[in-house]
Amino acid sequence: MRILQIIHSLPIFTRAGTEIYSYNLSLQLSKEHDVYIFSRVCDLKQKEYEIQKKILNSITIYLINNTFRKCDSFRMLYQNNIIDQKFEEVLKEV
Repeated sequence: MRILQIIHSLPIFTRAGTEIYSYNLSLQLSKEHDVYIFSRVCDLKQKEYEIQKKILNSITIYLINNTFRKCDSFRMLYQNNIIDQKFEEVLKEV
């Protein structure tokens, strides 16, 4: 089975409860399934909304760069059509 988890960050960037729990869950699931993670990264040197694809402990991770520098309204914090489109591309690939 293919499993795609959406996690707001990862322990390699932020060491907090939900990041650790979600990543450990992904590691356990990856023992029997193909696991993918879609997550946000904040890198001012990287192009906004660019996606990096990485492999970490047999898990394919898609990191979308979102620094909020193109955020021009409060609504864009939770409803961003560009991120929706990028996620749809990842979903099709997975």
